[in-house]
Amino acid sequence: MSTKFMFFDTSNDGHHFYYNWTAIQGVREKEPDAVCCYATTSMEPEQAKSLAEAGISMMLMDPEPPRLPAVLGRTVMLYRLIRYCRKHGYRKLHLLYLDCLLIPLLLVWPLLLGLHCTATMHWYPTRPSKQRALSFFLGLGVIRQLIVHGEYTKRYTVERVRSSGKGAVESILYPQLHPQHANPEQDAEMKLRWGAAGPGPYLLAFGGTRYDKGLDLLLQAFAKVEEPCTLVIAGKEEHFTRKDIEAWKERLPSHCHVVTELGYIADEAVSSYFDSSDLIVLPYRRMFTGQSGPLTEAVVRNKLVIGPDHGEVGFTIEHYQLGLVFRSEDVDDLAGQITYALRHRAELAEKINANQNHYRQLIQPQFFMDKYGKTLGT
Repeated sequence: MSTKFMFFDTSNDGHHFYYNWTAIQGVREKEPDAVCCYATTSMEPEQAKSLAEAGISMMLMDPEPPRLPAVLGRTVMLYRLIRYCRKHGYRKLHLLYLDCLLIPLLLVWPLLLGLHCTATMHWYPTRPSKQRALSFFLGLGVIRQLIVHGEYTKRYTVERVRSSGKGAVESILYPQLHPQHANPEQDAEMKLRWGAAGPGPYLLAFGGTRYDKGLDLLLQAFAKVEEPCTLVIAGKEEHFTRKDIEAWKERLPSHCHVVTELGYIADEAVSSYFDSSDLIVLPYRRMFTGQSGPLTEAVVRNKLVIGPDHGEVGFTIEHYQLGLVFRSEDVDDLAGQITYALRHRAELAEKINANQNHYRQLIQPQFFMDKYGKTLGT
């Protein structure tokens, strides 16, 4: 009799779909006869087509009711999902984004008894209530297998979660999932646009302007950089706004320039941003405990990375020797590392080239799929 797997994510935006589709494919390769269903709250026609071609069924769930608090809305979704699994014979349930389900799961966990529940956690929780919930689920074996993205997070979780060991923790490196679109014309246009604002080398701060990603710290550090360069800020406008950035720009010395390109960035344009940049800067605060997509994108293009010495990002850069680290949230140290990198670019590029090539092999989608399949398909 075929094993029936249900995979669930509350979001299906952009990188969520790429990740989820690849993970499910890994399970299908390990168990070709398995029946796999992907449950989420929205689906683009192209995504639905990709699932159908891969032999993966889908289930669209009602999103969180707008008048309900998010926790209660997600609790209702989990309740409906678990009932559906029981009714239709899905004995294995994998929560693809446990991070936002730890508290809702506390309210419905008895319903999971008899189901084989596994989960992926992208960030180690910083809130004590979520840490206690995680400890509870792993301790009782409510979550049989927990996947995290890196040895640092695995060790950190095992050390801090007071469990009896019924729930196992497995590390799978976050893969390179964004398609690489070689577009020389777009690259040239981008360089021309940036060149009108300031000369190279070009530093890239890529991604949404959330508080935990430390854009304010980067701009404070940038004012202390001693070499001429241009900082490109590209991504979704979130906590820090265009107005904030303009205010910081007024305090910069004349040799430091900023290009601000806030808004939605299509997948086809992501490659050009990284291909056209010389250094990738990750100014994350200590509260940022997950892995970094821009780190992965930088490595696959052999770009020098500067990131914090904290968390999974710091561990990855130092352990695999992928670039430079600065003392997390230390503006002066960040400025010093940027200045050093600008002065020794060629030397550093030669030094890290072999290391980045090695790491790139470890984050290939097929490697990720194999590990996902072995972890969940047994």
